Amino acid sequence: MSPRTPVFLLPVLLLWSSTGHAGVFILGDATDYVTISAAVAAAATDDIIEIDAGTYEENFPIVLPVDLELLGTSGSSSTTLHNPDSGYSGDLIEGDGVNLTIGGLTMTSAGLNRGVDIDVGSVSATDIVATGLDGGAGEGGALRVRGGWLTVADSTFIGNVAHSGGALSADEQVIITNSVFLDNV
Repeated sequence: MSPRTPVFLLPVLLLWSSTGHAGVFILGDATDYVTISAAVAAAATDDIIEIDAGTYEENFPIVLPVDLELLGTSGSSSTTLHNPDSGYSGDLIEGDGVNLTIGGLTMTSAGLNRGVDIDVGSVSATDIVATGLDGGAGEGGALRVRGGWLTVADSTFIGNVAHSGGALSADEQVIITNSVFLDNV
């Protein structure tokens, strides 16, 4: 009988491992975090958080305590940060006095949500797709930086809304290269 047990358990294990997230890791750390929020909470200044392909529905906002890099390892076509709660009104990612490098992610929301909001810091975004985000009566539906620089490259912004700066808003220098903006109001 014992030779049949592994044959029976193998399909069950394969089915279990094919659902859910592959993992969120801090580069150089062996821990596999279940959520981006958990990895951010455990991160030290200038850590790189690698996010495997999948759709991540977090407990928002993800608050950045230190300068970080959030990197979707399979790119924005395969890695999505999504808020399904139409009742939540706030930011997906926020921080005060921090610098964020973000790349390889799609950000979407069912509610009144801005993608990233950084006060007195900077954002460098590459390979970002931001769609359907809403800054409400504020500024920058997808990305807002107050008191700092905003750099965007190789990114797409579609259908984002805010009172001012439908897709982007920054108080200081903004550098945009090779990016697409459609229907942002």
